[in-house]
Amino acid sequence: LFHQPNKFMLKKLADKMKIPYEQMPNNICQKYGNGSSITVPLNVCENLGEKALLTFLKNDWLSDDAICVWEENSQKIAPIGFSILDCRKYGDTWIHIMEKSQNS
Repeated sequence: LFHQPNKFMLKKLADKMKIPYEQMPNNICQKYGNGSSITVPLNVCENLGEKALLTFLKNDWLSDDAICVWEENSQKIAPIGFSILDCRKYGDTWIHIMEKSQNS
């Protein structure tokens, strides 16, 4: 994860790294523009939802009756160990309401 300043800077970075711009993570600057110092936390929130949920489950950080709300920019499938109770779209955001699966 890294700071996503703007499209121009990311294109320059992609050129320097000799990788196609399309492979550069750029959803934060595309959605919010230059978020200054908050692009790294936004990256965590926007791009690591499933990893965070699985980490919570693996480390037993969720109570058995916990309800999790996962926001993403597209509809997702529940990670292993979770089941979706409801899923709704609000504007560009998908809200997934989940609980731990009974066998977790």
